[in-house]
Amino acid sequence: MEVRFKFEGDKQLKKKLESLNRTARGRALRKAAKAGAEEVVKEAKRRVPVDTGKTQKHIRSWFTERKSESVTVAVGVTAKSRVHVARFLETGTSKMAARPFLRPAIDEKQRQAAEATHEAMVEAVLEEVRKIGR
Repeated sequence: MEVRFKFEGDKQLKKKLESLNRTARGRALRKAAKAGAEEVVKEAKRRVPVDTGKTQKHIRSWFTERKSESVTVAVGVTAKSRVHVARFLETGTSKMAARPFLRPAIDEKQRQAAEATHEAMVEAVLEEVRKIGR
């Protein structure tokens, strides 16, 4: 499942972003994407059924693709020993009803993630612009 955010309408921000070099643009994009993903991570950790707490502990976000023009951040369970548990919780089994936590977290926090991404992008772009003195 993929959630995309596209910045439109903030012409000043777009102009400043385009004035940055590829490295600075990439840094700003990564900071913004990570900020949005963290909203979903927090909600998923809040929603996951807790027995030992190991699955909850390993819910994280990570970059799956990094380019100067776009980044992709995934949210999920990172520990190989917990991935199967997370899958069973999310989708259920023949003997256990599904207790989804990732999908509802995304659904619930999509708007807040977009807002956090935008706020972090504005902050990151302005920080990068200050660094180069424009």
